[in-house]
Amino acid sequence: MKSELKLARDTRLSSLLLISLLLITSLGAALRIYKIGSDSIWLDEAYSIQISHKPLSTIVEETSKDVHPPLYYFALHYWIKLFGDSEFSSRLLSALFGTLAILLIYFVGSLLFDKSTGLLASLLLALSPFNIAFAQEARMYTLFTLLALLSIYFFIKLLEDRSLFALAAYVLSSALMLYTHVYSLFIIIAQNLYWLSLLFISREIFKRIWKRCLLAQTLIVLLFLPWLSRLLQQITHVQKGFWIPRPTARTILDTFVTYAGSNELAWILFPLVCLAIFLGLRGSESAEGEAALDEKRRSVLSSRLKIYLLLLWILSPLILSFIISQFSTPIFQTKYTIPSSLAFIILSARGLLRISFHQLRMLLVLLLVCFSLVDLRNYYGAIKKDMWRESVAGFEQLARSGDLVLFNDRSGQTPFDYYLRRTDLIEKGFPDNDSDLRADNLEELLRPAVEKYNRVWLVISHPNVLSPLIAEQMARWYMTAAQINYPGVEIYLFEKR
Repeated sequence: MKSELKLARDTRLSSLLLISLLLITSLGAALRIYKIGSDSIWLDEAYSIQISHKPLSTIVEETSKDVHPPLYYFALHYWIKLFGDSEFSSRLLSALFGTLAILLIYFVGSLLFDKSTGLLASLLLALSPFNIAFAQEARMYTLFTLLALLSIYFFIKLLEDRSLFALAAYVLSSALMLYTHVYSLFIIIAQNLYWLSLLFISREIFKRIWKRCLLAQTLIVLLFLPWLSRLLQQITHVQKGFWIPRPTARTILDTFVTYAGSNELAWILFPLVCLAIFLGLRGSESAEGEAALDEKRRSVLSSRLKIYLLLLWILSPLILSFIISQFSTPIFQTKYTIPSSLAFIILSARGLLRISFHQLRMLLVLLLVCFSLVDLRNYYGAIKKDMWRESVAGFEQLARSGDLVLFNDRSGQTPFDYYLRRTDLIEKGFPDNDSDLRADNLEELLRPAVEKYNRVWLVISHPNVLSPLIAEQMARWYMTAAQINYPGVEIYLFEKR
């Protein structure tokens, strides 16, 4: 009778858990789709769409000149073929990846700790303003997070399971991750640091796992070898000059606040993360029998080692990219470290569940949900991207056939052309690729570029110190006939006097 009651209770709990997970995932999907097409396509998204229209071989060549591997562009290439390249359609692929990540973080949290941790982690990810923002952008970041979760999940399985499936799944997910974003290297480094450090932490465990871990890493390297020469080419490109500023210690702190979503959320989540780390490293768990404790001592994922793995997961992308940025070309970007936010979320969920007082736990969950919804209301109500759609619409109403369109930043031509429906205009970047523009040679370079045209449009995006000087010089030669200003974009029409 007792066994039947226990079975019935377990069945009800399983059903409740499944319903809760589906509701959380549905909520996350809705938040990622809501107003997904409201903002204009901006520079990076326009580049994604432009390159994804090209043949796969061309995508490989183009990405070799950029900083990211080609897998996301391959996926977007086929997605666009099926669903088109509108703002909604192009971003929907990222929303899909982001929604799947909500499900997957549940399984990772459950594998590391328990189902309650996994469920709470899925809720925090579903409501995460940071992750929602990238789920509404036609870029590779949600694919990166999804593959990072898969890699971590099967890495844990690989450590505890000798099956061929665990090995193959880990190798494949890790290789795909490496072909998605260069920061995947830091996730792989974190995993290798984990199993190699077991040599000093627990030689017994290390002896059990080192062969299959070494085999897995060898296979990953072999799968990544075809891109290795391209990666070196990309590194050379970055070293020639890059736009990312050098990070400071404050940058790291700001990154954690960004993971949290706001200062208010950070004041709740930071202590929870610290609590999870403290109790986990101390090895403080609920009361257990001797057999269970003995099993944990033999496990590659004992209480301390779980926290250790999560710390490596968080800190490897942050600290390694920070160090590289101090001694070489800066490469640190918060959005590049987006997989670290997943470990932050799991630790937050674990810390919350380690609080003994049920009423306090419920209060903190309520506060987290409320603050997240307030932040999301602000997010949805704000203009988040350069307004190219509105700018180009105003331009097309006034443009005439044969007009010259001059771009102060050549990259601005990509989102401009995404919205442009006319083919009777002449477009130029200024200065051209072979010229070094300075204040003292601006007039000399600008005159031959525009003197043949009666009407010249100047499109200013990503302005620098010289951008206002271009407009001022044009105003000396031409009459300013029209001006279109939106956030992120300024367009001027100059006509000969």
